[in-house]
Amino acid sequence: PTGAGFPYVAVDVQKPVVVKAVYRVEAPAVVSEGDYGINLVDAVVYDAFGNIVDVGRSPKFSAYPVNVVARYKPSYLMSTSAWATVNGTSKTYAEYMTKAVFRAEPVVDLRNGTRYVFVKWAEIEDTNTVLVETVTGPLRRTPVYVRQHRVVVAPPAQVEGNITWVDAGKTIRITIPSVISEQAGVRVAFKNWVINGVPNATARSTTLTIRVDRPLNITYQTKKQYQVSLTTRYGSAPPTMWVDEGNALGVVPTPADVWSPPPLRFVFAGWRDVATGVVYNYPQMPYVYGPATYEAVWSLDPLPLVAIGGAAGVAVFLVWFLRRRRLRMMMAEIAE
Repeated sequence: PTGAGFPYVAVDVQKPVVVKAVYRVEAPAVVSEGDYGINLVDAVVYDAFGNIVDVGRSPKFSAYPVNVVARYKPSYLMSTSAWATVNGTSKTYAEYMTKAVFRAEPVVDLRNGTRYVFVKWAEIEDTNTVLVETVTGPLRRTPVYVRQHRVVVAPPAQVEGNITWVDAGKTIRITIPSVISEQAGVRVAFKNWVINGVPNATARSTTLTIRVDRPLNITYQTKKQYQVSLTTRYGSAPPTMWVDEGNALGVVPTPADVWSPPPLRFVFAGWRDVATGVVYNYPQMPYVYGPATYEAVWSLDPLPLVAIGGAAGVAVFLVWFLRRRRLRMMMAEIAE
């Protein structure tokens, strides 16, 4: 049967049968050495009388003997490198004055937070991903790629410029508001940055400057703060402040002792929670676990009064003595 493709064939001989062996000519499509080669054009099969039996890149014949002539054209090596092709392959031999089409992948995503982005062709500084060249000799086009890493930032933090992919080795700035949310004397504030799941206790600035040498997942830790109001009868209290949850209220009025009026001297003695009435005697300070108002507690210093009291006793005796002496002098004058 035609096209059986086996050197042996079984036939039914109950009737006349003609069996012919069909041969196919196979010539190498390319013969090359280094940058130069020859490309097969076609092969021509001639019979013993010089007649053409078949022509083509894989001609067939059944007559024998035959002469086969393979015709080739000169060609040149066209080559490229990773993530690019020339005429659909990594290298090929193209015939003189034909077209060689170089194609580079615009983006090669490794799907691990890293990708490569086409920049240009090294040899000619062309930035198009597709080049069509006329073949006049050996030709190589090398694509140039830049490595980029993905930067993911948890809102409300954001990368300056709102970029997601960053060239490897570049430095970026990430910012975040100091206060994330606030309501009724309670707020959530930024505490520190967390880089790829690892908290950085020293990165407490709301602006983070970091070099991108790997994929980055930037989040942050927060802290709860409470609003604390302070009042005082004497001196001046610090203005309303926000205190981290669990921290001590480490402030005192200014000044911490006052004369009001002299000789009365009052000394700061602690803070009283207005809501609960609990007094925290200085140097003990209240720990903050919620919004609160504290009033300064003052105590009267008795030492000035003791000193003044002693002096006052002497003065009273002197006045009594002088008055008695004057009275005796007046009585003596009357007697005369």
